[in-house]
Amino acid sequence: MHILNMLPLALAVLMLSQGANVSAQQANPSNGGEAVLGAWRATHPDNGHLYMIVRKNNLVSYFWEFWKGERVMRSEWKPFGNGIYFALNSGDKLIVSRTEAGVEAFFYNAGRAMSGEPDLRMFALKVNNLDVGKWYRPKVGNSKGSGLSAEQDESEGFFGTWELVSSQGLPYHIVVEKDRTAATNWPHSNQGVEGMHGFWVRQGSELHIVWDTGHYDILSKAEVGFQKRGYPPSVELSSVEPEPQPALKVEWFPQDPWRSSYEKSRKTNPITPRWKSAKQASKFFRGDWKLLSSPGELTRLELGRFGSIRGIRNGEEMRGSWRCTIDYAILRWDNGFTELIRPLGDRFISLLYSPLKNLDAVPDQVCTIEPFERWNFSLPKLFAGSKE
Repeated sequence: MHILNMLPLALAVLMLSQGANVSAQQANPSNGGEAVLGAWRATHPDNGHLYMIVRKNNLVSYFWEFWKGERVMRSEWKPFGNGIYFALNSGDKLIVSRTEAGVEAFFYNAGRAMSGEPDLRMFALKVNNLDVGKWYRPKVGNSKGSGLSAEQDESEGFFGTWELVSSQGLPYHIVVEKDRTAATNWPHSNQGVEGMHGFWVRQGSELHIVWDTGHYDILSKAEVGFQKRGYPPSVELSSVEPEPQPALKVEWFPQDPWRSSYEKSRKTNPITPRWKSAKQASKFFRGDWKLLSSPGELTRLELGRFGSIRGIRNGEEMRGSWRCTIDYAILRWDNGFTELIRPLGDRFISLLYSPLKNLDAVPDQVCTIEPFERWNFSLPKLFAGSKE
């Protein structure tokens, strides 16, 4: 289905009436790629955000936010007036150009020449590469032939076991696995021998770990060796500057009791489970949830049957819409914020993103969340990855 067909008629007429005379740019093409290099976001009224990453090597990566991680497309751009044009995998063509109004994106349906009025016109906003997240970095081939993805290949130096000492002087370990999961026996988590479980993503030269307790850790290189910065749950990450702790890569000791428990649980319960279908996930998430949005403050979220959401934060009512993938629930609030609720081990976490951020970027806040009525269910049985 072409993009125009998904627009309300009134909106399409409005866009066409603005008279985007792109044909004038076509008559005088120049090396306009320099004018639109970087990461851009255009907002479709029905499909959400379209991210475009324009690079100097005449390559462009683009993806619809809802499909990110599975549907990242690439194309070759060519200069076009004060910008560029490239073909989408659907056969449609897109012009990204600087105009008197700013930077705009013009869609032409498949089979149409890029002249006259476009089929769709959207404004494009420049976004920070950190807001786009890991997709800002081009994927490269793996010269080692190990079969790892580019992100895994780049993260290889972080794989293994790390030894650290807490601020109270107690030693503990962090395990970083190749399957994007992590575990730790951090002594202050109150998790006992089970420890904490999490998943990692690569952000630039750093490895970021989200834990099932709402904690957020960053492993990075230091002047000498490596270091870890740790953030407590429910805080605005940008408002905290934690003290770095040295991190030393070590070999495991077989007699470690937590390691034995961790290895056993990995064989039966997936750390980052997935539902068997989006429909099954939607049925599970529907209902009331409680969220610890700040220390000691309980917030209620209501996920309605027909995709509506209502929440109470800081005593104020908020509304929006939600939908599911097989991995998580996506909540889009009317104030522009986006929230993910996803399972992690046998718990759930919430990741909150400010309006200009992509869901692969560093979240603004990480919290724990759970159903108001935690009915009697065996969580692993709900997921496709269960080995029960």
